[in-house]
Amino acid sequence: MNLEISEILDGFEQRMKYMSIVRCLTEHTRPDVIRDIISDDDMLNNCIMAVLVYIMEHNLRYDAECTIDNVSSFLREFLILNETDPESSPVLAKYIVVNVLQNSGIIHEFPVFSPLTMKCEKINIRLINDVKGRYHLTDDAYEFLFRTKEIDSELDFSVARFKLHELLKRGNYNDALRQSRELVSKIRTMKSGINDFIQRCRENISQILIDEYEKIINKIHTILSEESNELESLEKNVQLTLDAMNQTDEYNRENNIINQNIRSMNEIVSNIRIAINEQRSLMNRQYDLSKQYQQLLLDNMYIRSYKRFNLEQELLDVFRKKGSDTDKLCDFAQFILGPFGKPRLKKYFSISDFYDKQSLTDKELSDNEIVLESEDDQAAKLIDRRNELHLGIIKSLFIYIQDHSRFTVSEYLHSLTLEEFENYCDEQLLPGVLLALYDTGRIDIDSWKSTPKTIIEPNGEFELAWCLSRLPDELLEINAVNIIWSDKTTLMNISDGERQRKIEITDFIIEVSANE
Repeated sequence: MNLEISEILDGFEQRMKYMSIVRCLTEHTRPDVIRDIISDDDMLNNCIMAVLVYIMEHNLRYDAECTIDNVSSFLREFLILNETDPESSPVLAKYIVVNVLQNSGIIHEFPVFSPLTMKCEKINIRLINDVKGRYHLTDDAYEFLFRTKEIDSELDFSVARFKLHELLKRGNYNDALRQSRELVSKIRTMKSGINDFIQRCRENISQILIDEYEKIINKIHTILSEESNELESLEKNVQLTLDAMNQTDEYNRENNIINQNIRSMNEIVSNIRIAINEQRSLMNRQYDLSKQYQQLLLDNMYIRSYKRFNLEQELLDVFRKKGSDTDKLCDFAQFILGPFGKPRLKKYFSISDFYDKQSLTDKELSDNEIVLESEDDQAAKLIDRRNELHLGIIKSLFIYIQDHSRFTVSEYLHSLTLEEFENYCDEQLLPGVLLALYDTGRIDIDSWKSTPKTIIEPNGEFELAWCLSRLPDELLEINAVNIIWSDKTTLMNISDGERQRKIEITDFIIEVSANE
């Protein structure tokens, strides 16, 4: 158990150090004279952070020493921009530099849990150094500012892939295993960001800037164009190394270290393949993102440009003008409200029909007549069919779960009838759902039930939350479904009508946690 905790909390001291630095910047006494200058605590925190960044930039960009007068001049301009009295900048500068950043000369001490010693140890935090009235940042403050500044996702992903390559080259398989997991996590984070962006667009696209959309598209393009070949090459090299390890003689295979390295390499290969599959799925998501974003923009423009009926202007103002004459008011009311009491006859030859969608007048068609569906109707039917198939796959899985608490994917596949298997494999939906479940790792049913949620019908893509919301309650009387990795694989024979295809997937284990 201690080994597991040490692996999970690897680098925990560094994370807590950043939290301690945040406490240094936000937890401090605030005299009345400072509250008279800036009463809002959030605004004061902005000033403190701005001063810390200014000292760093003044030292690095201008290669000059930063004094209290420099900070006062900077705060004067900063306060003017925020409509605050600039004459108080010297007092505020002294308070921020001496009382906050230097903590009145007292070094901050914070207890931090160490996964190596399994106990809390004290760490010292100092943000700036003072050399005869000249201020410069400490290494901790520099690292904190660089870490809090946004790093481009594509650069971050490239760095993670490069670190994995270097760790493998040095034979550091334990660190390489952790790095491979981080690689998968980074690309899944990007995929999650795309889903979040689409969700925010659906909720209110008017608050989404076009720059954010272009930034996401450029990130995906960079990863697909530059990193795809690098990952495939890395996978081949790792597989060759793993094959060489498996060919060692029986004497060496009894060595625990070699066996541990082989297990690590197997999982590294699996993680790299997952990353490659996630990259390919990002390509599909890029197409869906572009299509949905354009459609949402068109819908939003249509709603905004639609002519609204102004009740006050069209009716109430006219009633007020006619109000002095009772007879005219009654005639006007009858003229306005009269049509609502008359039958509405269908106008087959109205001029408005020329601008509407053309359709057949008769409801009943003869056997020889053919109705051509529009592309929108065909797309809507295709989306509905995909959603129903996704729901059918999840429903069949949860029905199988009722009688089996632990089973493999191959056992579940063999339980399907031939007709169900062929339907679910249409457009390779079944392999896609199994891959998505494998990536999820755990389906927490209890948490899903207790969390307030807004379920949106998917646009043909697999959405687990929507499928769960459509399942009967008796199928959800379990705590969770755990996905356990396995080194075994299973083959799926899929027919597209003309040819047979074989898809190899991980034969992972599904374990059910039932309600007590």
